[in-house]
Amino acid sequence: MVHRAVDRRSRVRLTARDTRRRILDAAEEVFAARGFRGATTREIGARARVGKRMLFYYFPTKAGVYRAVLTRAITGLAEIHERFRDEPGPVGLADAIEASPASLRPTCVRSSSSCERSWTAART
Repeated sequence: MVHRAVDRRSRVRLTARDTRRRILDAAEEVFAARGFRGATTREIGARARVGKRMLFYYFPTKAGVYRAVLTRAITGLAEIHERFRDEPGPVGLADAIEASPASLRPTCVRSSSSCERSWTAART
């Protein structure tokens, strides 16, 4: 049996994956703004545009939502690490700035002699 939520504003039927993603997106914002103790499932549900019953269908407790938010964040970081771990590291900052167009270089490099001296020292 496939469960689908209905977006109350647009009356669009959402898949379970879409509903779960919306809840986690909303929960991430609420937990970031208020912390675990300050966050409420009512606010998470309101931001996700789902009722509390639907929220509790996917996540039985507030701690469960919080755990899922953290798991998603850590998984994302691990995926980034896996993607780039075998590539060579970034060039040095001074080399990267030197290779960038002049319009993207820090303003102080072009306007301050003391900054220019420290820039030159950093490159050598």
